[in-house]
Amino acid sequence: SGTGSKKIKLHASHEQFPMLLYHFLSQVEADHFRCRKIFVDTFSVNLSQEAHEVAAQFHCVIVPISAGTPQELAFAESAHRVIAGIARAMILNAPHMPKNCWSLADMYGVWVNDFLPQRLRDFLSPYFLRTGKVIDWRRICLHVWGCPVKFSGMNGPAHKRTSKMEDGWFAGVQWPMVLILRKSDMK
Repeated sequence: SGTGSKKIKLHASHEQFPMLLYHFLSQVEADHFRCRKIFVDTFSVNLSQEAHEVAAQFHCVIVPISAGTPQELAFAESAHRVIAGIARAMILNAPHMPKNCWSLADMYGVWVNDFLPQRLRDFLSPYFLRTGKVIDWRRICLHVWGCPVKFSGMNGPAHKRTSKMEDGWFAGVQWPMVLILRKSDMK
């Protein structure tokens, strides 16, 4: 929490929490950090035996907050507010993007936020604070969400007379990949 970095894990149901917790803690350890405590709401799945087993694998403790006290999760609540604000601005800037792409805007909002200087952290970015590396602006792939792009498909053209390039819209980054929404079929 000291760096201001955020991770986003999208889920379809609350039952996916233990699996997402495992992925989150793996990602934290891959970044050479350790998580000692996780503060959670008092949903039963957050306090399940499976979630406690996952946390124990990483030497982490799950701490439930008091019911009806979102101020105990102040860091998470403010992170939601910041990322939602960035994502809303990107969605308003790209009215041609389908409405079901809100999750891509959220994911890219987290990516962009990682490189923005933070006033409360002496105008250093969460990326720099987390890694200690200077940002290589040519490699991080910051673009306008929803901007038009041309790309070459993974399998190449069907035959030599078809177009080598396809039209699409930039939909974000899932490092080391770039996410593009294909214009032809909206996939």
